[in-house]
Amino acid sequence: MNDPALRGIKPALESPGESYAGRTRYTQLEYEALLANASIGIAFTRERRVFLCNPRFAEMFGWSADELIGQPGEVMYPSRESYEALGQIAVPILSAGRQLDLEWELRRKDGSTFLCRMIAKALDAGNTQRGTVWIVEDVTERRRADERAQRAAAEQELILDNASVGIAFVRNRAIRRCNRFLEDMVGAGPGELVGESSAVLFATEEGWREAGLLAYSSTAPGETHDSEWKF
Repeated sequence: MNDPALRGIKPALESPGESYAGRTRYTQLEYEALLANASIGIAFTRERRVFLCNPRFAEMFGWSADELIGQPGEVMYPSRESYEALGQIAVPILSAGRQLDLEWELRRKDGSTFLCRMIAKALDAGNTQRGTVWIVEDVTERRRADERAQRAAAEQELILDNASVGIAFVRNRAIRRCNRFLEDMVGAGPGELVGESSAVLFATEEGWREAGLLAYSSTAPGETHDSEWKF
């Protein structure tokens, strides 16, 4: 094995045990680095206790990793009832070899709660006592953002339904949405204007073109255009 390209192979062939140990140690270091730097919480539970977790997982619950390891899983739930309810959902799924993926309210060390997305998979579906891997993500802010968006949409719908003026949302000169008042103004039935060119609102196509040229040439993004046209 004098070929330089083969020199790195020789030690592995001559000392397979040492080479394997070295590779195993290197893999372990990679694993530990991944676990320590992951931006999501990762934990391994066995016999309903935290067997291993990364810093992010412990941080989410207000513990240090050393404190959390060995704790019963119940400490991360608002109540025993919540813990048992999750178990009733999770056990059949994990025992079937499937992945658990749901959102659940969990508890921090100080007693405060937060909404968490949990993904879990048993190491051995035939023997769940061998342990389960959990990936958790705090989705509290995302849920709040979703709720704010839903409220805004509901408020927008309320305005559209009760406005005493015609309102339309137009994109690329096509009507994407409008209120019933506008439909009544132009003699259209419910939903008939959606998808139509905004030209259908104008008395003439020439008027529609002139209105477009004026609006697009004189109105910057975010500004309001105000003019009168015959419908």
